[in-house]
Amino acid sequence: MGRRRRRRKIITRRPSLPTVFQCPNCGAHALIIEIVQDKKKKERIAKIRCASCGLVHEEPVESPIIDRAVVYGRFIDKFYAGEIRVPEGEEEE
Repeated sequence: MGRRRRRRKIITRRPSLPTVFQCPNCGAHALIIEIVQDKKKKERIAKIRCASCGLVHEEPVESPIIDRAVVYGRFIDKFYAGEIRVPEGEEEE
C-alpha cells in the first residue's frame, strides 16, 4: 500500500535592502548608514561613515518611513552637488 504524499511547501524569498553601500569618495563598498533615535531631542539622525576613507556625515531624518536606501540617495545627491565637503588629508584618488 502506498502512503499519501505531502504537498511541498513553496518558499518565496523576498529581496532585502542592502546594508553596505558604495562610497562616492573612494569607490569602495564600505559605506555604513545607521539611523539612530535621539531620546533627548526625540528626533532621528542618520550617521553615514565610510570604513575605507573615513568620510563622515550626519543628517536628520524627518519621517519614520525613511530607510537606509532613501538616506543614501539623498547623501549621494548632496555629495555630487558639493554640499558635503571631504577633509583634504583623507581624500583618495
